[in-house]
Amino acid sequence: MAKKVTIEISDDTDGSRADQTVPFGLDGVSYEIDLSNANANALRSVLTPFVSAARRTGGRRLKVAVGQTTDRTENTPQTTDGYTAAHDIRSWARDHGYEVSSRGRIPTSVLDAYHSSPDADTSRRPATGQTRSEKRNVPNKLGRQRKGR
Repeated sequence: MAKKVTIEISDDTDGSRADQTVPFGLDGVSYEIDLSNANANALRSVLTPFVSAARRTGGRRLKVAVGQTTDRTENTPQTTDGYTAAHDIRSWARDHGYEVSSRGRIPTSVLDAYHSSPDADTSRRPATGQTRSEKRNVPNKLGRQRKGR
């Protein structure tokens, strides 16, 4: 004997049939509400003036049109061969009076100051063609000394 189970979701505001679940947030709390298309449109129209005046702080990334870039890659302290200069930048920043954490994102202001400084140390970047033993004495991507084998 076959059974067919049907789940019907009702609108959380008026009990009618819900067509969609609408996520939203307020005061740092995320909510979801099941609404009919009419009530979802009503909610969006009520929130539109507030959303248009607000700053975006998270959520899904906006799609970038073909041929455009975001500034995210411009500030990443990484070269094409995979060496990350974060340790060197943090060390330079501390020597020059900036407060930086030992992990996480380096503030753009610090990156800009580092890249515009004539005394920025780029000499520790590993050159291609180094022997394995020479590479052991170079900090890894996390800024830690590599251990010899």
